[in-house]
Amino acid sequence: MRQKVLVIKLGSAVITNANGNINKAVIKKIVTDIYNLHKEYKIVLVSSGAVSSGKKYLSEYKGTLLQRKVAAAIGNPILIQLYRSYFQKCGLTVAQALCERSHFSNRKQFLQLRDTFHTFWSHNVIPVVNENDVISDLELKFSDNDELATLLAIAFDAETLVLCTSVGGF
Repeated sequence: MRQKVLVIKLGSAVITNANGNINKAVIKKIVTDIYNLHKEYKIVLVSSGAVSSGKKYLSEYKGTLLQRKVAAAIGNPILIQLYRSYFQKCGLTVAQALCERSHFSNRKQFLQLRDTFHTFWSHNVIPVVNENDVISDLELKFSDNDELATLLAIAFDAETLVLCTSVGGF
């Protein structure tokens, strides 16, 4: 039987507190839940929280576009390292996948993305996905990881998309 795809999106407010500190107990619980699901599903973990995690390292952070890009660049490795350490305790490996809208609209790029994700899954690797905020003005200003998770769910014909968010309306 073919393994089904499960896309899980974690919002910043779900995994960090108001000061941008990562809630390690929440991350640990999520990793345990994903570990229990990964035998049944091919998992895609879309994680926000990079800007929240990195902004405290910038003096006089005002939330400008350039500051958000820098905060994301600082915060992404913090998040990936934390995911890596918790998943490693379960015997799983994570990989960081930074995506842009063009990866879904350009056929050649999409096929490369698809092949990479299938290779992740064939090697028991959990892809941790985020938008490529550092180079992408449009995505950072007008999009969010809910949209990215939705695009991934559609692209990989996911059985389920779980949006863990503080955004109203869900």
